[in-house]
Amino acid sequence: MIDRKYLLAGLVVLFLLSLYGWFHLKLGMDFQGGTLITITSSTPITIEDYFTPPYRLNAKTAGDQYIYELEIPNPPEIEEASQLRNQLIECARNLSLAYAQNQSTQPYQEECSRLIARLSELSGLSLPENATVQDYVDFAEKAYYQVLNNFRDRIKAMLPEATVDISTITPTLSQTFFEKMKQVFLLAIIFVSMVVLYIFRTIIPSLIVITGALVDIFIVLGLMGLLGIPLSFSTFAALLVILGYSLDTDVLLTSRYFKSRLEKSQVVNETMSTGLSMTTTGILAFIILLAIGYILKIVFYQEIASVVVMGLFVDIFTTWGLNAYLLEKLGEKK
Repeated sequence: MIDRKYLLAGLVVLFLLSLYGWFHLKLGMDFQGGTLITITSSTPITIEDYFTPPYRLNAKTAGDQYIYELEIPNPPEIEEASQLRNQLIECARNLSLAYAQNQSTQPYQEECSRLIARLSELSGLSLPENATVQDYVDFAEKAYYQVLNNFRDRIKAMLPEATVDISTITPTLSQTFFEKMKQVFLLAIIFVSMVVLYIFRTIIPSLIVITGALVDIFIVLGLMGLLGIPLSFSTFAALLVILGYSLDTDVLLTSRYFKSRLEKSQVVNETMSTGLSMTTTGILAFIILLAIGYILKIVFYQEIASVVVMGLFVDIFTTWGLNAYLLEKLGEKK
């Protein structure tokens, strides 16, 4: 079996690399906001001729159609229009309340007028002078979508033979997604901790299992930063898969370590053989998925598979290096 000293040394190297990678970890469009441009054409298109980085490209084919999905940061005019829309809706709400409560409406009227004027500049739309508060809200929505349409028309003008669709995720919505993701991950850790504690009925072995899983996640996030893989819905799902795999091997090792009557070093070696077989099978399966992703040019497959492969590789060092070492130290004290 592999000497645990080498596994621990490798884990230290991976940990140091991940620390550097954490400073380069980026959020994907799902959690940062952005614009997705979907271009469908009957002929191949060289995207580099029309767009400049930064962007993320997912190119694929469907029958005789070429489909290009381009993720870009929100253009400044769309970003501004989104903010102005939210501000105008809020201003209209405050203006309506001021009317209802017989308060001075002048400050809100002036603020709404300023926002309407700027939205008119961006969208090319105008609002009648006798507009109602509800008209303000309707105008905010119409102006925002007109800015989107104007942007799409500019893209369409560059690619007259293609079909262009545009969708956006605003920073407000992406922040909501990000907060929900953190809540889901926290709940996953809590429930997993409860199950592990129920299995072992003691604190220290349970903490060793949970620590191994969290170290896996920490290192993989850092490696994602090094490789330029953003944190998105797909990679978050991959992290949950890694969490499950890591717990499988950690629980396998810990349960056999304390329940077997064999020599502890023999228990670790036999369990390592079983665990490495499980991990190797998982790595091979996701390498196949990764290959399919590159052949079909499906970024979703590429990201999930690459992150899970990294996670399973890291788990070898974490489970059979760190966790086995901690269990041996715990056994010596007993």
